[in-house]
Amino acid sequence: MTQILNGEPPANTEKVEVNTLPGMQFCYSGGGTTVAQQAIIDLLKNRSHKSCVNLRSIH
Repeated sequence: MTQILNGEPPANTEKVEVNTLPGMQFCYSGGGTTVAQQAIIDLLKNRSHKSCVNLRSIH
């Protein structure tokens, strides 16, 4: 996933970067969704198994 975020092969798009101030306008951001996915992956890698179970139970 980091290759996609950086625009490196096998990515078929340019790197993901912020190009507007957050909250100033609304537009689709596939890259933003990818950033959110990676943040969740990183968070879960750094949690203990017990913490992951607790995160799943929060709805």
